[in-house]
Amino acid sequence: MQPAHFEPQLQNRLQEALNEVLESMCFLSSEDASSDGQQETGHWVGRRLDFRGPRDGCFGLRTSLPTARVIASNFLGEEPEDITDDQAGEVIGEVANMVCGTFLASIDSHQAFDLTTPRPDDQSDPTSLNRVAHTYALDEGELVVWLEI
Repeated sequence: MQPAHFEPQLQNRLQEALNEVLESMCFLSSEDASSDGQQETGHWVGRRLDFRGPRDGCFGLRTSLPTARVIASNFLGEEPEDITDDQAGEVIGEVANMVCGTFLASIDSHQAFDLTTPRPDDQSDPTSLNRVAHTYALDEGELVVWLEI
């Protein structure tokens, strides 16, 4: 079975939401890495959340621990070497929350969505056939974004 892919319009809206959050909150930018969400092995940090509204689904982000530390460092205004694993995870969760909210508002700005609190994504939950994932490149590493609707 072929993996699902983002429709171009949704992918563009997702990248706009990601860039808006990264630029305004973390002083970073991203660009399309033209990948379907496969990431190199190693220690990574992932967070996921569920949303309910006109469309129900799940949303998640994952990245390598060093990249998560840089994102957290910019978000918190601290040096990357001072960022703990827990802080990196919490910030990735907050970024996931903000990107998901921004993305959903771009799809339907006249409807309300309820978002759950971000939680660790250890990838133990079964992956839906409706999951689409995409990789975005930052100067500091890659960020994988996935969505299930």
